[in-house]
Amino acid sequence: MRGDNLRLYAFCLVLLEASALFAQDSPTQGLDLWLMDGGRVAGSTFEIAGPQLKMRVGDLHRDIPISSIWQVSLAPGTTRPARPRFWLHLTNGDRWGVSAVTLADEVLEFYLPTDEQPELPRKLGVEYVAGVQLLRPGTSWRTDESEWRHVASQREKSDLVVLRNGDRLLGEVTELGSSSLGLTGSQGQQEIEWPTVSGLLLNPDLSEVPRPAPEGWLVLLADDSWLTATTVECMTDGPLKITGVEGIELSIPLTNIRWLTRWGADALPLSRLPIAEQNHVPRLGVALEVARDRNARGLPLRLDPAATTPEQNHAGCPQPSLFPLGLGLTSGMTVRWNLNRQYRRFHSGFGLDATAGPEGHAVVRLRVDDRPAQTFSLRAGEPLLVPTTLDLTGGRVLLIETEYGENADASDWINLYAPILVP
Repeated sequence: MRGDNLRLYAFCLVLLEASALFAQDSPTQGLDLWLMDGGRVAGSTFEIAGPQLKMRVGDLHRDIPISSIWQVSLAPGTTRPARPRFWLHLTNGDRWGVSAVTLADEVLEFYLPTDEQPELPRKLGVEYVAGVQLLRPGTSWRTDESEWRHVASQREKSDLVVLRNGDRLLGEVTELGSSSLGLTGSQGQQEIEWPTVSGLLLNPDLSEVPRPAPEGWLVLLADDSWLTATTVECMTDGPLKITGVEGIELSIPLTNIRWLTRWGADALPLSRLPIAEQNHVPRLGVALEVARDRNARGLPLRLDPAATTPEQNHAGCPQPSLFPLGLGLTSGMTVRWNLNRQYRRFHSGFGLDATAGPEGHAVVRLRVDDRPAQTFSLRAGEPLLVPTTLDLTGGRVLLIETEYGENADASDWINLYAPILVP
């Protein structure tokens, strides 16, 4: 389906999804701020303008420097957002939920139902898109993310369509629509219905990864999308205005924002610092390496939603169940980073991944140089450990050692959630 009929269909679909999205509660909602010094502030309304975040704390207004913020967690709305129809997986690691997608002249045109103007098409060059995945009715994140992991692990010097029956089709994608895609290859022109497809990978040899900005934000949306933003701005009661990949400007109601974290000269994600040395001695299975922004199985980092205590929910804002930034380890690992005396503090959340079985149990040791180690135990389903703070002043080396628990390394999917180094 192409042309005017496709655009009319996409527009109607977007309006239907938008009506469900905007029939939500007021944008005034609780929020928690996690600070670089290890502190935490609970409040309600806020705005971001220039170098300050202004928020209401009780009956008072408080100004907090942006440079002091580690994470911002917003209370979830009472209405579940509409589920995206497709995931767009971008080359920079973003995952954008869209309701319709088309292709014209090497440009992808799509609609974001979480945008304040969901009927407005957005455009992005295909070189910034790693792949496309249809979310079929009746599936969940467990099936969708496992299916995409299988697709994303493959690599070809062409566009690749992986079918649900296991077949692989190679060629060049010439059309994308809401119901099907067109592929030209050795078997000529083929029209492939989306419900038969596990995922589409675009030719990695033609892809480009946007140059990382020196500072910015990672924004998690209520529909489990996440976006890299070079700038964010928000007046009281929203929306949050975001400048994303290739300058795309979005305006998203606060009820659709779940979590933000930032990086810059005053905050370096540990997943961005090269690992100096790592070693894994498995008890069962094969040796693995530390996964960046994924768990040790290659899936998005997830936390059991029940694994937060009432004490952790200062403003009714439990930590989100999905973290797009972090590291994935398993037990039996020794990992070393060179600090070169450049950092003062380390902050991170720790827990076992939501996909870990009940047998998951591991011990984690954090050590700076030859100082006494900080040691804690992680069990599946137990509360998230956050914030875990370590003094790095004058430290040359950060070492993380993960030991087996009671059940060897079965289900020991150890996650570091939003780990950062503070210079």
